[in-house]
Amino acid sequence: MQRFLQFAGPKGAARYDAAVGPHRFVVAVLRAAGRDDQDRSVVQVPPAGLFAALADGAKSSGRGREAAEAVVRGLTASPLRDAGAMGAQIVAVDDALAADRGGQATALAFFLGAEGLVGAGVGDTELWW
Repeated sequence: MQRFLQFAGPKGAARYDAAVGPHRFVVAVLRAAGRDDQDRSVVQVPPAGLFAALADGAKSSGRGREAAEAVVRGLTASPLRDAGAMGAQIVAVDDALAADRGGQATALAFFLGAEGLVGAGVGDTELWW
């Protein structure tokens, strides 16, 4: 949070409330909003928990925005609740981007449910718990 607050550009935040069993959770997705925004995120609150997918496109790859969109689209086509399935889907999206000479992005997906928190990621995208 401290690094985000120190960022000198415009900022955006989205807040999501979810009930998981007897517990209530609040998830905040913070992002630097600017002209070259290459970040994408989706948060879904199904009845059994909360699912989120986030991607940070690499501007230097030339197609970071498109890569981030492909990652989030691939992870939310069917919200995943298993870390192994999330990891496999991230690999599948990466393979598809490489085959198409697409851009690059870091990615993170997680599901918070009654059994706990499961997730998968690649790169330096962070989940603070």
